[in-house]
Amino acid sequence: MLQSALAAAVLLGGPAPIPSDWVHWDPVTKTAIGSLVAGQESRNGGWNFNGLINGEATVTVPLGAKVLIELANRDGNLHSVGLVEVMPKVPSSGDAAKPVYPGAFTVPFARGMSRGKSDRFTFTASRAGRFWLLCGVAPHGVGGMWLYLDVVKGAKTARVRVGR
Repeated sequence: MLQSALAAAVLLGGPAPIPSDWVHWDPVTKTAIGSLVAGQESRNGGWNFNGLINGEATVTVPLGAKVLIELANRDGNLHSVGLVEVMPKVPSSGDAAKPVYPGAFTVPFARGMSRGKSDRFTFTASRAGRFWLLCGVAPHGVGGMWLYLDVVKGAKTARVRVGR
C-alpha cells in the first residue's frame, strides 16, 4: 500500500506521504517497537528519521512498557539515535545530551554509524514524560534530526502521530 501511495504521489507530482506505521504494539508482552530509518529520503540533507524532522512526529508509549528502538542508516552521513532529556535548546551533539535511561542509545551515539549499518536499544519506560529521539552526531540534532517520544501514564497502546 505504501508503494502505491508513493507511486501515486510521483505520478501526480505531489510530495510523497510520510508513513506513520513504523511503531508497533504487542499487547501480550506490552512491548512497543519503533523502526527508524536515518536518511530515508533526501529531506533536510538526509538528516531525518523516516523522512521526519524537527519534532514532526510524536511516539507515545504506555508507562511501564518495554520499548525497542531500531535504527537503520540508509544515508551517506553517519547517524545514531538516543532517547534523551528535553532541554531548553536542542544540543549540537550527543555529548551534550543526557540519556533518559542507561544504554538508551545506538552505539556509538556521538560518532554515529555508517551507511548500511543498524543498531537497536531497549528500555522499560519507567518514568512518564516527554523526551527526544535525537541523532547524537554533531550537528544533526540542532539541524533538525529529532522526534518526540512521550511516556504516558494510562496509555493503553503505543502509537505514532505525524504532525504537530
